Amino acid sequence: MVETKKTIYLDQNVLTELRVDKLYTNDLKYIQILKLLTSNKYTVVYSRVTLMEIYNIDNDIYIDEHLKALKLLNAIYWDRLFTPNEHNVNVIYKNFVKVHEGKFSRSLHTSKEKFIKRINGIDIGITTKDSFNSMLGEAVSIPFSYLDNKIPILRKANKYFSKKAVEFTINYFSSMSNELPDFDPVNFRECIKIDTEIKSIEPEQAMFVIIKALCDYDPHFINIFQFDANNIETKIEFFFNFLNWIGYYSDKFQNDTNKKGFHAASMRDAAHAGTAWHFDYIISEDYKFRQKTKACYAFVGSKTKVLSVDEFLLLH
Repeated sequence: MVETKKTIYLDQNVLTELRVDKLYTNDLKYIQILKLLTSNKYTVVYSRVTLMEIYNIDNDIYIDEHLKALKLLNAIYWDRLFTPNEHNVNVIYKNFVKVHEGKFSRSLHTSKEKFIKRINGIDIGITTKDSFNSMLGEAVSIPFSYLDNKIPILRKANKYFSKKAVEFTINYFSSMSNELPDFDPVNFRECIKIDTEIKSIEPEQAMFVIIKALCDYDPHFINIFQFDANNIETKIEFFFNFLNWIGYYSDKFQNDTNKKGFHAASMRDAAHAGTAWHFDYIISEDYKFRQKTKACYAFVGSKTKVLSVDEFLLLH
């Protein structure tokens, strides 16, 4: 009987340590985990978020080293929308960059980033509602012909879309934007009287305790925590960002001035958590990331094990 390989998703901080040039000077544990990850027991998976992390590296040599690390791991690219026919890491990355740097893609990304910054209490000079509507305007202005040329797989998916459906979605969410608040995380925590010792809550209980506090303040809050099989990935991203917002093992998600880009990095962390929810393992050396991810997975019922490198090695 052939044993099915377990799937493993790596946080960027682990992939970085597995670069060949870094391994020579690294802790022995990374050599050990490399041997395990390349064994016949596991399949390493990476995603568009991994590629975005690599894209944001300022050094071309380091970019190449990360791509080589994915090759060394025999990593498989995964996308929730389609199964790619291409398996060459360099080709996949080149296609990703081509799409990401496209006029419409970059415009939408910029407006979405502004909206998220505003929600996170970062002053961008306009209200939450205006930034939200700007994002929606960018989304609806992207012609399907552009997407079709840049992402051929959408030829298969276009039958699920129509201009009418898009307009309905935009109108629906635009009306919702009237209700979007203009307060920051600190004011919000004070408003709902959330416990300042929130980090003492175990991850498995965190979401439930927080939701109770919210619903004690306003029962309507329960509506934003509904999810189903069709939106679970994006909902996990939302839950992850919400945990930051509420102060549960929060990172520097409001820091938009540091050259390291803490805010953008925090958003990518949320996307990693959302992407990996159905794999067997996600491995990260970031404790705060692991705690928030565990909390999200416990709430949605994900069986994915969230481990550090040391914890993963202890399994063997």
